[in-house]
Amino acid sequence: MREIRKKVVLFGNVGVGKSSISRKYVSNEFSETYMSSLGLSIEKKVIELANVSVILMIWDLAGEIFESTQFQGYIKGAHGIVGIFDSSRPYTHDLLSKFLDDSIDCPHIIVGNKVDLITSEAKNELKKKNVEYFTSAKTGEGLDEAFRGIIDKMISEEVYV
Repeated sequence: MREIRKKVVLFGNVGVGKSSISRKYVSNEFSETYMSSLGLSIEKKVIELANVSVILMIWDLAGEIFESTQFQGYIKGAHGIVGIFDSSRPYTHDLLSKFLDDSIDCPHIIVGNKVDLITSEAKNELKKKNVEYFTSAKTGEGLDEAFRGIIDKMISEEVYV
């Protein structure tokens, strides 16, 4: 089976759940205790598709990096970007959306995390802002779909043949 390695960068404001998403997706673990990330954490997840093994190297950037001049250095060489915001704090979407529109030229998706904390009406309002995926790091809801979405954007159709 052919292997493809892809660097995926998770970024967003402080406290939106980037590390929780990464931990839940890779290790199926969740902690109620909030600990702010320092710098960078890298996790590996292997996804088996029809005729290819996709090795994701998931770079979880601390929220402070997103707001710093160092950000461009961290996303250099990324094959995909996952912009994450906190669905219960809509202003985190506005900050993220503006940045994606201005700065990112590789495949990317926008993920609204903490969907378990909002109403269906609030979710519908966020859908109007082109939010592609909704997740809950706590329950695992939507994580597989979101990561499959960025994988599909990163790899060409020929992989599935």
